[in-house]
Amino acid sequence: CVTCHGADGRGMGVPGTDLMLAPSLVDSARVSGDPDQLTAVFLHGLTGPIAGKTYQAGFMAPAATLGITREDRLSELITYLRFVHGDGSSTVSHEDVKAAKKRRAERTEPWTDEELNALDNAR
Repeated sequence: CVTCHGADGRGMGVPGTDLMLAPSLVDSARVSGDPDQLTAVFLHGLTGPIAGKTYQAGFMAPAATLGITREDRLSELITYLRFVHGDGSSTVSHEDVKAAKKRRAERTEPWTDEELNALDNAR
């Protein structure tokens, strides 16, 4: 996370430019909002612009590419991010992660921002 989002979670700038590698996690609606969106990102990744803004990294890999495959570990990571950068947002259990994984078992592609936003409307 630190490589693109920075040690403080506020995003890393591209040296010599006004561009950012990735968005800030601090005060992020995705981090503090519906945990289903954040869980989806960690399960399948994220690509493309976010809230109409293009970031230089352009892609967040799924947690499995970083070796995080266990549901309990993923729930701990998501809960940590929500606690630290989401202003103490609610926890995410390994049962929540397991259910999200099951609901989207057929998905193989990274999410786009538009698709994630539509998840709120689909429930």
